Amino acid sequence: MNIDTNELKRILKIKREYDKGLIDIEMIMPEDYKVIKILYENEINEKKDEINKLKDEIKGLYNNIEKMIDQMNIKK
Repeated sequence: MNIDTNELKRILKIKREYDKGLIDIEMIMPEDYKVIKILYENEINEKKDEINKLKDEIKGLYNNIEKMIDQMNIKK
């Protein structure tokens, strides 16, 4: 698959302008919007992955805390 870097730069510029509120969605051509939508979906998926990793870390921390509390109760 060939990617036209100039086209990609153009679409990313449109996305940045939209993100900043400089242009409205009506100003984006439908074919560009499809690509931008894919970019947003990828960003959302990356954030979901980050959130899931954080959730796992928090679960691990709670489990360690529970183990420490159990050990303290056993020693009493």
